[in-house]
Amino acid sequence: MIKIILWVMGIAVTIVLTLGLRGQLSKNRPWHLFWDMKYQPKYTSQSLSPFFTDNRSMRLPVERTLAYTVPGYYSDAGMLDLPDDDVLQEDDVYYRGIAGPDIEIEIDVPKIGEGGKQILGSDKKPIMEKKKEMGKNWIQNIPRQAIQRSRPILSVSDKKLTESELELESWKGLIKRGQERFLIHCAVCHGESGYGGQGEIAHGIVGRYGMIGIANYHEDRIRNMRDGEIFNTITNGKNTMSSYAHQIKVQDRWAIVAYIRVLQLSQNAPVSWVPAEEREKWKKEILKKSPKE
Repeated sequence: MIKIILWVMGIAVTIVLTLGLRGQLSKNRPWHLFWDMKYQPKYTSQSLSPFFTDNRSMRLPVERTLAYTVPGYYSDAGMLDLPDDDVLQEDDVYYRGIAGPDIEIEIDVPKIGEGGKQILGSDKKPIMEKKKEMGKNWIQNIPRQAIQRSRPILSVSDKKLTESELELESWKGLIKRGQERFLIHCAVCHGESGYGGQGEIAHGIVGRYGMIGIANYHEDRIRNMRDGEIFNTITNGKNTMSSYAHQIKVQDRWAIVAYIRVLQLSQNAPVSWVPAEEREKWKKEILKKSPKE
């Protein structure tokens, strides 16, 4: 009987000691009953390796290795039958929106006064000043490759189109595709009009549920932004906006940029661009709605 009691007490003490120490801080290594593959022999990044004569575990490509963008290359994704620039994405202009090496740019930063505090204006907003720094040399306009890739597949009857007519059809296809992708991926935050915002004045449903910092495409800051920078924002994200590189392919990102420019123009186009007959219709509609004296 005594042995049974001692056994029970011993088990109870073991359980208490084991469970009682759970969650306690300790500088000692934890116990590993099952080592699994956590401590397997391996080389980590930039580590030494006595196996190789140069003592480097990370190896360089085999001499004379060629990057494949040519037909006849087989991989897990299948056979590359035709030359495909999308394999290496070497063109910085099309795939990254960059025109060349970094350049010196001017940015607006808050003016700092004594004690490191921002200097505020009469409207209680920070007074901004210009600061020079090195920045990306974004391309000004949508690259030619994006327009050419949207060129329609012509039927026999369409092959008589002139080059300017083909150019126009390419732009139409690019903008139409951009509108479709914009409504799928962008409108949920920025709204169909592109005014963005948050809270009660939000134009997208996400802004109404607490998301802050949603950009308004119709601000001068974004209207004056280069096309390459807008493309980069879609690719890599900015502030509270995450990257859309995995959801939106390169060609569709340029299409969205084209549609954003259409949205901006729709809200800032001069009246003189409107055909005369349409202007007359507007005048009549305004007169109908205006209260009579």
